[in-house]
Amino acid sequence: MRTLMSILLLGVWLTSCQQEKQIERQVLSLDKTATILQGKSLFKADSNHYFYDIKSAWNYLAFLDDSCQTVLSVYAKDNIQQPVFTALRGRKKGELQKPHFRQEVTEENGFLLVNDNSRYMKLYAENGDWILQQEEDWFNVKNSFYFNRTEKELYAVP
Repeated sequence: MRTLMSILLLGVWLTSCQQEKQIERQVLSLDKTATILQGKSLFKADSNHYFYDIKSAWNYLAFLDDSCQTVLSVYAKDNIQQPVFTALRGRKKGELQKPHFRQEVTEENGFLLVNDNSRYMKLYAENGDWILQQEEDWFNVKNSFYFNRTEKELYAVP
């Protein structure tokens, strides 16, 4: 018992003699200015939707939903109450199975590129109507994911 008590006292004494280390926190910034961003919740969480991908293009937001029959929904940024375009889940023309957005949207190309099981689809607005159009296959890219397509090349991770 006396040995146990001696070991405990020695342990307390050794830990109390250590110098207190101060942790210095530094924030690294490339431009030496910081901007506080404000967030806004657009949808309430519920069990009806599971959004797994989003793109912001022009004045629209496009969402891909994994738990709803409507797999693709496009909303105007100023009115998210009613979608301006939807695509259903399925195998028919104009339907999608498991789509993913593929290319960053720029003002020059004017469309969203969607990959759906190695099918390229272009989604764009023309005269106020939304069109989901399948493009020709460039080459066999089945079993590949995470595409990025430029004007002349296609990059993919197998």
